[in-house]
Formats: sequence, structure tokens, C-alpha cells
Amino acid sequence: ATVDPKMALAIYLRGNAPEKVVNCFVHMGDFASVAAYARKTGYNPDYVILLQNLVRQDPKKAEAFAKLLVAEQPPLVNVGVVVDIFMQLNRIQETTAFLLEALKGNRPEDGPLQTRLLEINLLGGAPQVADAIFASEMFTHYDRARVAKLCEKAGLFQRALEHSNDPADIKRIILYTQAINPEFLVNFFATLSPADALECLNSLLQHNLKANLALVVQIASKYYEQLTPAALIDLFERFKSFEGLYYFCGAVLPFSQDKQLHFKYI
Repeated sequence: ATVDPKMALAIYLRGNAPEKVVNCFVHMGDFASVAAYARKTGYNPDYVILLQNLVRQDPKKAEAFAKLLVAEQPPLVNVGVVVDIFMQLNRIQETTAFLLEALKGNRPEDGPLQTRLLEINLLGGAPQVADAIFASEMFTHYDRARVAKLCEKAGLFQRALEHSNDPADIKRIILYTQAINPEFLVNFFATLSPADALECLNSLLQHNLKANLALVVQIASKYYEQLTPAALIDLFERFKSFEGLYYFCGAVLPFSQDKQLHFKYI
């Protein structure tokens, strides 16, 4: 016969059996009463064990319970420990939902946990979730270099570029033009030094001249003052791309007094 949990709870409350009382509250999903009862009686439940048992029975309920436990002041359980409990059973969805709530203050000391949240999704086959977290701009303290490498691995090449500082990494990632928004790529060149920008343009033409020529012409035309007409003319000539040279010169001619540009265009 099934036991009525409410009746059982009443018996345990009267009999002063705190461990059984807490288990009843958890079983009923009345998580708010667990902390309230503990405060009132001075009983200190083993929240880690309670969570470990609950996550096996009902991961969604365990997520709700964990959120409540870390919302208490001070928190009744360590956030990292909760993550370990969920991830032992590979509960990526619940871990993500829990961390989004637990880390919403964007505190500097939570940087390692922010990194872990992104890592769990980028390595766990949910890059679109990580992408949505980036888009929300709610976290700023994670390890950007680590995340850049994970984004590249997961095929989020635009996010990888946004997080990269190493010129060698940028030169490699930038070649995935088919997976990166062209407008983003053009604007991204504004963040590079002239030397790095020219190296990247060189890599793009070397990798696939035909596919990347229009993009390179667009970037060269936008940043010709910083990159210098001479260096860009040299770039197109090195690849014997007279088509590229023609379009580039034609695009910047109306705005430039550069003699070499006029001569090459003629």
C-alpha cells in the first residue's frame, strides 16, 4: 500500500524525526519548507546527499531544489558541488539551467564557473546554447582564451574570432569564411593591427583566391588608408590577381590622391 506523504509528514513532525521530515518535504517537492524547517529546528540536513538521491529520481525537481539551496543566504550548498552532482549523470540541460540562475550576478569570483558552463555546452554537443549565452552578454569573467579554442572546436568560428587575441589563431580561424557572417568579418578587421590585417588578407587569398577575392577587395577598400595602397597593390600583384587590383583601385580611386593607385588603375 502506498503511504500518504502528508500523513507520514505529520507523524514524523510529531515524533521529532528531522531526517524523515526533510525527506518527506523533498519527496513532496516542497523545497522551500526544507530550509525553513532546518532554520526553525536547528537541524542541519546533508543537502549533498539529498540532491544526489533526487537527481537520480527526478532531475527537473533536483534542478529546482538546487536553485533554492544556492539562493539562501549564505548558500546551503556549494555551486561547484551541485555542478559535479548533475554532471556525474551528464545532465547538461539541468546543469545549464541551474548555473544560469546561480551565476546571474556576473561576479568576478564566478569566472571559473562561467567558463565551466560554456565548456559543458561547447564540449557536450550543445554549441547553440553556448551561442545564446554569448548573445545574452550576461557573463564577462570567463577564460576567453580557453573559450576561444572550444568555440573553434565546436564550429562556432565567429565566436572563436571574437574571443581570440593570438594572431596565429586568428589567421587560422579566419579561413572558415563560409561559416562566418561577411559583415562581421569586414568589421573584425578594424580590431587588427595593419601588419596582422595584411597577413590575414594574404592567408585568405592563399587559401582560396576565387572564393575570397570579393571579400578581400571589400576589406582592402574599407581600410586602405591604414593598410596603405602600396601594400594592398603589392598583395594583389603577388597573387597575379589583376581582377582584384582593378576592383580595389576602382573602389578607392574617387577618395584617394595616391599616384600609384591612379597609375595602376589606368
